[in-house]
Amino acid sequence: LLPLVARAYAFHFTGEHMRRLYLEFEKASRKNGDFSALPELHATASGLKAWCTWGAKEGLEACRMSCGGHGYMHLSGIPHTAANFAPQATYEGDNNVLCLQTARYLFKAVKAAGAGERLRGQATYLVDTGNEISSLTRDAPYRMGPLVQAFAHRASRLVHRVAQRPLSDPNQDPFQEHMCDWIKAAKAHCSYVVLCHFQKGVEDVEAKCSPPTFHVLQKLLALHALAGIEDDMGDFLEDGYLNQEKAQLVHEFVAVLLRQIRPDAVALVDAFGLDDYFLNSALGAYDGNVYERLYHWVKAAPMNKTIQGPGYEELLQPRLSKFVSKL
Repeated sequence: LLPLVARAYAFHFTGEHMRRLYLEFEKASRKNGDFSALPELHATASGLKAWCTWGAKEGLEACRMSCGGHGYMHLSGIPHTAANFAPQATYEGDNNVLCLQTARYLFKAVKAAGAGERLRGQATYLVDTGNEISSLTRDAPYRMGPLVQAFAHRASRLVHRVAQRPLSDPNQDPFQEHMCDWIKAAKAHCSYVVLCHFQKGVEDVEAKCSPPTFHVLQKLLALHALAGIEDDMGDFLEDGYLNQEKAQLVHEFVAVLLRQIRPDAVALVDAFGLDDYFLNSALGAYDGNVYERLYHWVKAAPMNKTIQGPGYEELLQPRLSKFVSKL
């Protein structure tokens, strides 16, 4: 669950960045008629809507299963939240369609870079390939440079590969023939963007929080990056960017970070300030009295007000009386 906490913080900082980006665009467009930032804003917002809702939906299901049988009870609050959130993958556009909006922007960026144009914004990594082999080392496990570069390398490789893939029919739309590959490339781009915003957000709060808090956020940032590499390890092994030794380092670093972050897990979650009324959960209450609260909530349910449930005397008792023993 700790990688999900890291993901939640990554989404938080990304959301704050997108809000500022939109406000800056709105100000520039209204005051100066400057719409130059619109293509990137549209492509980024489209991809992030898909990436973040997919991630949140998977996280909700992981939380429900982690709670065992209690997670499937309505008293946990998770089924209600999961059911309400599930349509987010379709609201305001199907996620796969939105990923293709991001893919079109990336395709244009690759073509522009090939024509010698200078790229701006979050697609500059497409012309800066960096190292062909990861610089991750054991003596600097949580240094963000190699981790960010790994995400940039993966995204750049996937985008260039599908952009250069020939079509079976010159008249065919490349986003239809290679749809699955473009969606995968767009996801890789979005994961890179989220990591960059997470890193920038943590750097910005250094002057606003205590050194111990900042240190924990740094660990959370590293966990988000390393867990992302671990989850999609095949993408980084495919072209030899990571070898067997460095892949093993990733697994080891994740295990160490999980142990280090665990003592701060409750504080990290409480920092979101979600009160008991909002969560409406017997499992996630602030005082942590899970079983006492479950017992009292079940006992207070209307159907448990009496020994026999509603309709017992009218429906069940007449039928059960027919089977009374005659002995």
